[in-house]
Amino acid sequence: MNRRSFIAWLSLGLVGLSTLNSVAAAAGGNLISWSFIGTRRIVANTNAVTLGKIAALPESGPMLDRLAQKLAGSVASSAGLPAGATAKIQPLLVDLFQFPSAGSWQGASLATADVGLAVQLDASQIQMWQTALRDIIGPSDGKTAETTVQGFKGTTWVVPGNRGQVRLIKAGDWLVVTLGGADAGQEMLLNLKNSGRPVAANAAWLQAEIDWPRLAVTDLPLKPAVTAITVNFKDDNLRTTITARYPQDLAWKSAEVRVPTNIVMEPIISFTAMQNPAAFLAKALDFRAEELNPMAGQLFVWAQGHMPFQTFAAFPVNNSSNRLRSLAQSLPKAWNQTLTNLNQSQLRWDTNRQNLAWSGLAIIAPFLEAATSPVGDFLVAGLFPQLPSKTPPPVEMLKQIREARNLAFYDWEITQYRLMQWRGLSQLLPWFPLRPGYSSKERLQLIAPIDSNAASQKWLTALAPMLGNTVTEVTVPSPNQAVLVRKSHLGLTGVELVTLAHWLTDPVELREPPRSAVPAPAIPAPEAK
Repeated sequence: MNRRSFIAWLSLGLVGLSTLNSVAAAAGGNLISWSFIGTRRIVANTNAVTLGKIAALPESGPMLDRLAQKLAGSVASSAGLPAGATAKIQPLLVDLFQFPSAGSWQGASLATADVGLAVQLDASQIQMWQTALRDIIGPSDGKTAETTVQGFKGTTWVVPGNRGQVRLIKAGDWLVVTLGGADAGQEMLLNLKNSGRPVAANAAWLQAEIDWPRLAVTDLPLKPAVTAITVNFKDDNLRTTITARYPQDLAWKSAEVRVPTNIVMEPIISFTAMQNPAAFLAKALDFRAEELNPMAGQLFVWAQGHMPFQTFAAFPVNNSSNRLRSLAQSLPKAWNQTLTNLNQSQLRWDTNRQNLAWSGLAIIAPFLEAATSPVGDFLVAGLFPQLPSKTPPPVEMLKQIREARNLAFYDWEITQYRLMQWRGLSQLLPWFPLRPGYSSKERLQLIAPIDSNAASQKWLTALAPMLGNTVTEVTVPSPNQAVLVRKSHLGLTGVELVTLAHWLTDPVELREPPRSAVPAPAIPAPEAK
């Protein structure tokens, strides 16, 4: 039984429930640290009207239970704990989410770090935690000893494998759990002795820090950075700020954002503008022809409110008509056999619409076409044809985008309506990447629509009408720094909420490495003329 892994993963459960990140981590020696006031205090805030309504939904309780159950299962599996541990971990995670807590990892790696975890509980809850932790990670020989740290009494036992000690210490109405050497949790306990709090008081609802470069986590989609997150509240909205500092410069350059206003047309319910998003990716996408890489320059994504599947994207190219004709020759050759094997669909040239169509799919009709605007030529992709309109996007939004300095990413959406669109789309395609090597039965299970009676789906249905505008901006104020600022009712966009719901219901066992792996074909370069 890996006790160190268990306590680390238990603490990370809160981080997973609340979101995290940091800037001061490297300077303070922490790999990860956080402080959180707990959801009970948040919903008790009479100014947090929308959050209070969301918390009061009958569907929110089962959703929280399912979230804790899923995280508890991940904790038990990752820590190598025996069957039955999930049920004991789940109520601990619910407490971590609901009540004030703080945690830290200090050391060279998660595997060897000193861990400190503090959670504010009443006497009966503290007793429940002590009993549960002894059951889950208690000493193999049953031997414990009494200990006193900073004047607080508790229980300790040795962790096998020269991993130090576990300590359970009651400090007033706080339970402190530590793992490691003699210094583990000392700063928290000293703070509790002096101020009655494990960390210094601050106005933020959530503060968290993580040093991704030192953690050396593999397969991250974004470049690792020392990052920080702060969540505050103002005017019935969550204000999320994430700052990321990178070990090296991002090689990102600012340019005038050139929105094709004759292509992006009302009625829009979301609009996204990106500038060189490839600079933030951990791994470059293989497009072979760099001029056809939509992530290398400016990329625009928008959705209209006429129909559920009206989502579009556009990126600038030189001579869009010739580019499209070339792709109409090369893409079917590269992909049609794979698509036929997957779902009997095909890429083909539509002579009536003069575009490259992905035919044979249910409900949606993806396409790629050429377009010209006053700011240049574009390739435009969509899931369903755009209905005619002569109304350009809101002038105020365009002005905000054009006047922003060092803007790398802008996203605005009416989350209620965008959530509805993403839910519909997510029922048609596998939401998480399908790795090669699965059987037909496994593929059908992965693509099968989520049960509408699932706790997450009932919650999304009840939640949607309460969500209004969500605005996210990412700027690059210096070559090695990026700052994200978001204003929202719940902290998440529509696509993020749908992803959370799918993670809660997806058959995770089918996400393990497949029996064999055959790489998908890269996006081919245009054929020579």
